[in-house]
Amino acid sequence: MIVSIVCRVFTGELPYIKSFLDHYISIGISTFYILNTITEEYDIVKLYLEEYIHLDIVKLYNISSNKVRIQGCVQEILKYVNEEYIFYCDIDEYLILPDRFNTIHDLVISDEYDQYKIKWLYYFNDTDTCILNKHMMKTPEGKCIMKVKSIANIGDHCIRKCNSKIRSKTYTYKIDIKNNPYILHIASRTFNDTLIKCVIGRIQDRKFKFRNIIKCIKQNDIPTKLKLLALYNVIESKKYNCNVKVDIQKIDITYDYNYEKYLLEKAGITGDIIHKINISYNDFKEKLKISEDIEEDIKEKNIVRIALIYAKNIYK
Repeated sequence: MIVSIVCRVFTGELPYIKSFLDHYISIGISTFYILNTITEEYDIVKLYLEEYIHLDIVKLYNISSNKVRIQGCVQEILKYVNEEYIFYCDIDEYLILPDRFNTIHDLVISDEYDQYKIKWLYYFNDTDTCILNKHMMKTPEGKCIMKVKSIANIGDHCIRKCNSKIRSKTYTYKIDIKNNPYILHIASRTFNDTLIKCVIGRIQDRKFKFRNIIKCIKQNDIPTKLKLLALYNVIESKKYNCNVKVDIQKIDITYDYNYEKYLLEKAGITGDIIHKINISYNDFKEKLKISEDIEEDIKEKNIVRIALIYAKNIYK
């Protein structure tokens, strides 16, 4: 069975997209269907990709200008897919294969399943470079390799509605680092990656996002996304039994530092602003380290929910 990649992209992902493409090419992918989600920036994305050697296997599409919801928006490009299966993932998600599988295509063990669920391992990096350590955070969530002809309606994680069936038939790969595949979800590749996500959204939101950053600086505060990043980085794996060790030699994460810097400068985030945000971030992170509330509340099954509660409500 042949699998292709379907994913979304916006300019904030461009510093990291080459690493993403290289990784999936290395595990057997020969076709990428990429949907640009900000209509006005299609030419920017296209120009960046044209400088990449593997453009011949990348098919770039533009989201409909009247499309409001990003979730499920790839539904409109499924008609262009020629392969039997797709892996619908994001640019920050790397599918890692154990030694018993040579390519991503080997994961489709039988045509009887509509989709194959693969679990996430989260990783949050708050340094200036794409450094991976051996501890990743496990979660019950994941993404699916989906049979194209079974998809009546697609969600961001799985088939939302299956053709000719009430319920899709799913094969789930459980978390077993040595024997099963997993998805390394690098929610923050660098500190600036998260900062870019704080300031670059849809065109009409960008002035608001910039004003929010400036407001945070004046109040010695940081945006919610950075609060989440800080919390995840102070969680100790052994204490909370939430992390697992992985073979990081199978992952090569590189990024375009100059383009990352260019995006921030274009959004009005100067080096001085970044410096001030870093100071507030590190101060916030130190407060989290000594908090007794975290010791009591964080547990394996609700770690993401607890993180969100702390970031939004407790440490404002």
